[in-house]
Amino acid sequence: MNINLIKAWYQRGTARLSYLREFMGLLLAVTLLVVVYFLLQSPWPTDSRAWAYWLTIPSYYLFVFSLVYLVFGLLMFNRWSAWLVPILGALWLVYVFADVMVFQLYRFHISVFFIKMFFQDFKGLGLPLTVQVLAGLSVLGLLIFSVAAWRRWSHVHLFRRYTGWKFMLAGLLVFAFNQSVHVWAAVYHRGEITKYSAFLPIFAPIQDPKGAHWLSANMPSLYPPEEGMDSPQAPTGKAFVHYPLSPVACTKQAGANILMVVLESWQADMLNPEVMPQTHALAQNAWQFKQHVSGGNATVPGLFSLLFGLHASYYDAFRGEPAQNPSLFTETLQQRHYESRVFASGTLETFSMRPLFFSKVADQHFQYFRNEQTEVEDQHLVNAWHASLKSTSTAPRFDFLFLNSSHFPYSSPASFKKFQPVSENKSEYMLNRSINPEPLKNHYRNSLNYLDSLIGQIEQDLKAAGRWENTWVVVVGDHAEEFNENQLKYWGHVSNYSRWQTQTPLIVKPAGVFKPLQVQSPSIHQDVVPTLMTYALGCDAQAIRDYSNGLLLDQLPAQRSTVLGSYVSTAYWVNGTVQDKLLAHLRYDWRDMQQSMPEIPAAAILNLMAEESKFCKR
Repeated sequence: MNINLIKAWYQRGTARLSYLREFMGLLLAVTLLVVVYFLLQSPWPTDSRAWAYWLTIPSYYLFVFSLVYLVFGLLMFNRWSAWLVPILGALWLVYVFADVMVFQLYRFHISVFFIKMFFQDFKGLGLPLTVQVLAGLSVLGLLIFSVAAWRRWSHVHLFRRYTGWKFMLAGLLVFAFNQSVHVWAAVYHRGEITKYSAFLPIFAPIQDPKGAHWLSANMPSLYPPEEGMDSPQAPTGKAFVHYPLSPVACTKQAGANILMVVLESWQADMLNPEVMPQTHALAQNAWQFKQHVSGGNATVPGLFSLLFGLHASYYDAFRGEPAQNPSLFTETLQQRHYESRVFASGTLETFSMRPLFFSKVADQHFQYFRNEQTEVEDQHLVNAWHASLKSTSTAPRFDFLFLNSSHFPYSSPASFKKFQPVSENKSEYMLNRSINPEPLKNHYRNSLNYLDSLIGQIEQDLKAAGRWENTWVVVVGDHAEEFNENQLKYWGHVSNYSRWQTQTPLIVKPAGVFKPLQVQSPSIHQDVVPTLMTYALGCDAQAIRDYSNGLLLDQLPAQRSTVLGSYVSTAYWVNGTVQDKLLAHLRYDWRDMQQSMPEIPAAAILNLMAEESKFCKR
């Protein structure tokens, strides 16, 4: 091997690194201008800490570009692969400028699916020919600009002084400070900090509850262990969320109790006489929705859509300022003088769920059951709720019970091991995703059989207390659970939007006299809040569109569309066709994920986009 050739190859590669530095510096400068534009659309900071966070947000993008620089540096040692850099740079510029326009129109940032739709279906998006031509010319122009900048700007050496170790170390320290503030703010629900996330493109700040508590313990003056402000008034008129669109009048008489029982990871097929006989009997004498779709494939999007009546895609925006954007449903309960109680196996403190869902529930009425076997916690939960029925208060009640035994690892007492055989190693599927699912699924069946007994106990307790007739009872899952039913090696939840992870039972027992129904039309989590607001709380049915994406459960159409959420993405669901927005190539039948489906009509997608931006200020 010729040492001189290797040396020359290395020298050319390192020389190209200086070109890369200048080119990346130019792209970063353009990106930061766009970031500043977005920040100017956001509310002004309200105190010195918020100002410090707001001013240091650009360090996040500096850090990201530094990582990209390290990756792109590997391309510099081949003359042909080096040309990938200006091409990728052009695509980034196209994304940045298109995102500005999309944000102005829809108040959300571009997804992979939106990009695909943009390039494949200009006509479907409703763009006139002139706009299509301008878009094409803009893309071509940005490509030419990027290539020209790579050839010419890379020799300018304008950014040489900003790439020394001292500058980079300073940038890293600023980034660390910025993220530490967000880590603290996310745990303590400090909307004055977290509200900016909704305004920024490709912004994924660090989440670390343990780190937040460590910061508060060691630097309480900078990171005080204090919850966010309680004032419902946003600090400026630039708040991201506009919810509800107008005040909702609730003038009719309200007085019926409301009981909501949520089961973790409840697959729709488990509601049968063998696994859940008492719950199945309840469903036969209530409103049972046979094709019910959760707001997502995980707990947070499921509960958000259930308790807000909104698509889960709104969650990040609402979480940004939880004190300003609590659930209208639970706020209306307070206004109508309901006594609200929450009983949860586990915690609802994470992900800003408590301030969003139950901001007005007093601490003494907010009970967690933790640190024991899950099935024991669930039994204690039901016992505590039963004890609360002895209250002498005459005020109507709203009770929220969140049972967790049906979440992995699927817990149940020894007396509920009805379904056999069971797997000895519940985590076996993680190493072999093609195992026979039945032994693990029997653990799951046993856990739901146990929860079925608790639901039966709840029903009997209500009847014994004389509250059954005057109580709206809602029994539902937060999402579903898969055991490789798609035959694509998916297990659990969060990994796809098929029915095995998003279809869950919904049982509604109205207060007073009603006719039992078996409803085949598609229903969604978002329908529960408007139904309770209208029929239980006496609110104006004409105002539903001012606070919800849902409909009344007794007036469901045969054709339906909705938005499904996860922790990393969202998807469109249109009459049983799922279109993943992150993995834009995935478009499948909700009932059978192996079945590819035709393109969803653009008009349906545009309607859902409008619903996703309806409650955002423009």
